[in-house]
Amino acid sequence: MNSQAKKIVIAAQYEGEESLRYIQCDLDESGEHPRAMLFWPSTDGRGAWHRLEREHIVATPNASADYVYTGSPIPIPKVLAELRPAGLTDDAFRLGFFQIDSR
Repeated sequence: MNSQAKKIVIAAQYEGEESLRYIQCDLDESGEHPRAMLFWPSTDGRGAWHRLEREHIVATPNASADYVYTGSPIPIPKVLAELRPAGLTDDAFRLGFFQIDSR
């Protein structure tokens, strides 16, 4: 993994909520399919991700993100929504996703 992780903005629906929120997270393209990394494991081995469809990943001129996901909103489990991102992994990836206030 490199320390220049690409960032992506995605519509998400938190478990137990009706409305959509927008989040920004790391985009992992190291495997066969691109994945939104909602939580990178640090030392405990946990990780949470959501597979994305490549055709819905669109480059954006937005200074805070490299891409926008135009596919269906992704589900965010309640337990994950309650985690607060803090710091970076040893590989300089975010530990969690960030909620964007408004779009």
